[in-house]
Amino acid sequence: MKKIFFSALIILLGFQVNAQHVKKLEISYVEVADGLFDFYATNPNYFPMQVALTFTEFANMDADCELPYSGTVRYGKHKLFTVRRVILDIPGGFQYKFNTRMGAYPVTHNDEAVYRLPVKEGKSTKVVGFDFTNTRTPQKVMWGFEMEAGDTVYAARGGVVAMLTEPRWRDSLRIGDNTVTMLHHDETFGKYELLADSSVVVAVGDTLNAGDPLGKVNVSRFVKIPQVRFSVYYVEYPIDSINAAHIRDIHSYVNPYFEIKGEKRKLEDGVAYVNDK
Repeated sequence: MKKIFFSALIILLGFQVNAQHVKKLEISYVEVADGLFDFYATNPNYFPMQVALTFTEFANMDADCELPYSGTVRYGKHKLFTVRRVILDIPGGFQYKFNTRMGAYPVTHNDEAVYRLPVKEGKSTKVVGFDFTNTRTPQKVMWGFEMEAGDTVYAARGGVVAMLTEPRWRDSLRIGDNTVTMLHHDETFGKYELLADSSVVVAVGDTLNAGDPLGKVNVSRFVKIPQVRFSVYYVEYPIDSINAAHIRDIHSYVNPYFEIKGEKRKLEDGVAYVNDK
């Protein structure tokens, strides 16, 4: 009986974010019997990733799933599918490549989720709305919460700290901001921007509740009044359609409810609210 041959895998990674703590998803396979292979994906990140895997060579082989494969891989190691040699008496082989995209698909976000104002209990904050109509992401929804120098920023909703970013320096120019991105229970992301240098008190993988501290608000000459900026979003498209259609605006944004005076309400631009939670 002739043994199967196989070729080294080719890895293509497609992250759309420039961030620290983003690690490569790994694809592996195990020969569980002659001509029978189980494929696995290991995601070391605390956020789900979509993966699209294509066999560039697939001779005398069959799979127990539709090919090319696409799906969502959450934290940890997970079996994807099995391939087998069709006719055991003749050789077979495979080569493959894959790419990835941060975020799950599909996401059924909780429209009724209620968020807390990201400021200290009893503190008032004026809300600033942003208009992205004439930008590359016209669908984006972001709120700014005005604060004072040294104020602590608090989590608006519970979840897991999925990613942290810090500014980079290029040719003496500061690029980017300190941000904290959390993964909520419905697999939406909550992103907090404009945190102060060396102030972040959470680490990737931490599980937080609403009201837990994240860090301090940044004070910058580029922002007249210190404020934390907050947005909630999720991936709107599957990875195969993103790749095929070269879709750039892949996120859908949520305009969340906030708890205001014991009621859930949508925020209004220019209005001051008190965190009375």
